[in-house]
Amino acid sequence: MLWCVACDPATPTPQPSPDEGNTEVEKPERPEDALSTLMDDVELSFPEEESLVYADCFGDDYDTGVYVWALYIQNYTTKEQLVLEITSDKEGLDMPVGRYTASNDPYKANVVLVGDIDAEGYLVYSWYQALATDSAKAVDAPIAEGEVVITATEKEECYKITFNLKDDAYNSITGSYEGLVVIEDFRM
Repeated sequence: MLWCVACDPATPTPQPSPDEGNTEVEKPERPEDALSTLMDDVELSFPEEESLVYADCFGDDYDTGVYVWALYIQNYTTKEQLVLEITSDKEGLDMPVGRYTASNDPYKANVVLVGDIDAEGYLVYSWYQALATDSAKAVDAPIAEGEVVITATEKEECYKITFNLKDDAYNSITGSYEGLVVIEDFRM
């Protein structure tokens, strides 16, 4: 006689654990000292026809041996903006294509400087912001981790900027922009 384990009423059918099949990773608890006022993940949309994008080159502004760039990606319809301060080992006014990882080390090349507040209370380095009105902010979220990738496109003066970031409260800030980038020279 063949014995069928699945048919034996004394042998319980294996049940999946409550976490089995759940691929969603639980977000860590929001830190009490988080600077971010963002309360959830955001996926940003920056269509070229609704956006302005500037790349301001400041040269070796911090006397660290690396070039500093500030990228301003603004959607004037949704009133959202991403300000990314990056460092590059490439000199000159050519858009610094490459991969940039969040760090608070201004001496290191190929980083996105994490957002902070300076001694005077001003937002510095890299932040996501949303406006409630044309002049009142609704959200400020400092970039704390993640990466930005800048690639050239086939069109002259056009680039693709892709970002996968988190603020200091573990909210994801993701999205991309593809189109014209206005390069401005602020080197001293």
